[in-house]
Amino acid sequence: MYTINGALGSPYSMKMRALMRYRRIPHLWVHDADSRDALSKVKAPVIPVMEYPDGTFHNDSTPLIYDLEARHSDRSVIPPDPAHAFIALDTNARGRIDPLLAQTGCLEALLNQ
Repeated sequence: MYTINGALGSPYSMKMRALMRYRRIPHLWVHDADSRDALSKVKAPVIPVMEYPDGTFHNDSTPLIYDLEARHSDRSVIPPDPAHAFIALDTNARGRIDPLLAQTGCLEALLNQ
């Protein structure tokens, strides 16, 4: 079973919790003081930290979402169109495209396909 180590005040923790609930992937939710031990298990000590069923620990919500998509096919949250998927996962909290994406030309290349 997966364990999400996060905090109620963390939007990224809540995003992962909502994703796991929507996708109906069994998991435990550990938050606040009880989740601090997991920070020592990853390179970048930021939440959420997810413990996988095999005992490994991972963090950073976007890579976690992609990894869960590869492991669990039911109730996908990533659009099938590559351009839509890119935009859906790489917008900031205000719904705007990240300026770095625009500067690198990645967004323009996708939109002009």
